[in-house]
Amino acid sequence: MIDRLWDFDLLTTLPSDVARIRFSGQFMDREVVWAAEVITLNAYAGRRCAQSGEIPNKGLRAFIDVGPEIEGLQTVLIGLPVDLIDEPTLRKSVVMLRNYKRLQSGRHEFGDVYRFHVK
Repeated sequence: MIDRLWDFDLLTTLPSDVARIRFSGQFMDREVVWAAEVITLNAYAGRRCAQSGEIPNKGLRAFIDVGPEIEGLQTVLIGLPVDLIDEPTLRKSVVMLRNYKRLQSGRHEFGDVYRFHVK
């Protein structure tokens, strides 16, 4: 397992609207390997628009959405109010997830409402 606080395996090119990483951590009192997708809120809004055909009419809040375990990897989608995902943003995301001691499955929103523009 990865032992330094900010270590992760980068699976995409940076900077980008969306990044995929893997890293070790704890979830519900057990050691897991996180399969994380970190996305800007603008890109997330665009994805939702493309999927539903509707343009979202309100802002979004930053979120962590813990999904199912798939093939031994604990999935999580992290939406952040940043212009681009870069290495410092990913490091902060890893630290945030590792420090969130009572994290449960499902969506958890935090922070102020972010007014976005769909690209």
